[in-house]
Amino acid sequence: MGQTSTAAAAAQSTPESQLVLSHAIATVAKTVDEKILALPGSRDRLLPAIRHAIAYYERAINTIPGPIGVSAEAHPRKAALSAVFPTADDITAGLGRSIAVRNSINWFVENEHSRVFAIMGTRLRPGSSSAGLTDHTFRSLAASDHDSRECLCEAAFTGLINAFSSRLRERIREWRALHAGNQPQLGDGRSAVVAALPSAGPSQRQQEIFASHLDPNGNDLSAEDGLNALIEWLQAPEAQLRINTEAGQAAVMLDGNLTLPLLSSTDRRHWLVCLTEISLQEVLDAIGKTPAANRYILI
Repeated sequence: MGQTSTAAAAAQSTPESQLVLSHAIATVAKTVDEKILALPGSRDRLLPAIRHAIAYYERAINTIPGPIGVSAEAHPRKAALSAVFPTADDITAGLGRSIAVRNSINWFVENEHSRVFAIMGTRLRPGSSSAGLTDHTFRSLAASDHDSRECLCEAAFTGLINAFSSRLRERIREWRALHAGNQPQLGDGRSAVVAALPSAGPSQRQQEIFASHLDPNGNDLSAEDGLNALIEWLQAPEAQLRINTEAGQAAVMLDGNLTLPLLSSTDRRHWLVCLTEISLQEVLDAIGKTPAANRYILI
């Protein structure tokens, strides 16, 4: 992918966009190896790639439909609502069992917000039609639909940076073990640790980035190598989160007016998603009727 488009770059001049960018830069600063960020000019070199990743997530997340008003009482009367939730009880269960809902709801009570906006994820039962939606759960709770989308964007960017930092630490351990003579070598030049990466680990593209810039067989792993790897890593943000809106391939069309796109992230489960709007009282009632939370969407 290329760098940020002219329109997206222009959007960075607004105070709101500058705040998003500042948060992203702060995330990089507190997460990534300080030796990388201590390099002269590292911030200026990173900024285009950071903007590119943020712009990608914003575009993708803006394709999520909604907000859809969610209410167990209104379920029988609203076609869109009954299309998303097979029964009114699915609304109560989805809200009450969502870990993010329980972890966040006190803020809405304390700040006297009467409405809650959240990204809802659901899945199709194997072999089912759209009437078989199940495992409803919510995340990215916020006081407005815009803030809910921004919350998901921030989570995706943070996850992207955390994944890089974790992989960098792992690669440094590989390099030290290899050069200490404790790490067996494979025929293709990779360390055994690289070969043993779990399927939930870095994507093929991400592994190629590290192989290109941070070879464990090299004489050194320099901060400059790390910076180049991070810049390229940020230019592949879809490895952390992507949203497919093409009905018939991944997204599910529930009726003529509503299609749920498929959110793919580091979560092994892929979620059909939409943005929802719920009354605070509805959420509190659902929590009161549910003994424990056990559902989440991993980003």
